[in-house]
Amino acid sequence: SYTAARRLVRRLGLAAGRQPPRHPCGTRAWLARHYVAGGRSVAWCARAAGVTRGTVTAWLARHGLAVRTGPEQQALDRARRR
Repeated sequence: SYTAARRLVRRLGLAAGRQPPRHPCGTRAWLARHYVAGGRSVAWCARAAGVTRGTVTAWLARHGLAVRTGPEQQALDRARRR
């Protein structure tokens, strides 16, 4: 099974740390460019990446990036429209 094989690989020391994200938009650089610096919402990032909002939120948490609250995002959206 997948789980047994994974345990064996870990026990033998063949796995070296975390695997890179499988999705190209799951990288810290992509999230920093679009979500942090670009001021885009989690929903926008999810649509652009073709994944769910929960997936984008998990990516942000994995990379230690803070998720904005609703009012914070609304303020950014209003500022961008001006």
